[in-house]
Amino acid sequence: MGQTGSASPTGDSDPADLVARVEELSAIPAGDSLPSDAEQVVFRVLEVLESGEVRAARRDGDGTWRAVHWVKRGILLAFRAGAVVDMSPPGGVLRFFDKRTIPPRRLSLSNGVRVVPGGSSIRRCSPPARAPGRRASAISASAISGSSTASSAR
Repeated sequence: MGQTGSASPTGDSDPADLVARVEELSAIPAGDSLPSDAEQVVFRVLEVLESGEVRAARRDGDGTWRAVHWVKRGILLAFRAGAVVDMSPPGGVLRFFDKRTIPPRRLSLSNGVRVVPGGSSIRRCSPPARAPGRRASAISASAISGSSTASSAR
């Protein structure tokens, strides 16, 4: 991918071709099909983020952090471009389904990260309701309990 300049450790330059492609894909109206390369574009966005080549936010001269809009659009594109796939571990009791474009990281105890079942678990006693014509949604614990603060993700 071409660059507008050399990438710095602070992510001050953007890969120009990637920026342009993210902007093109993001401009496609919701409901319209995305081109076949959309997932690969998302994977490249995630790759340059994880490598430190770009950052999701930049600090202005006054010290205020501001989102890098093309990166934000690229991350949001991951939800639109990715198909929901089964991500359950082999032989596991719990089942997991998520977007292919944003798979979970492989973690171990040495990472020092706490991962527990919770908000996205659907308990046996509460079948998920699905409105006709709507895609499956992530259901939070508050949605199951009927809280007014419940939210769904597409």
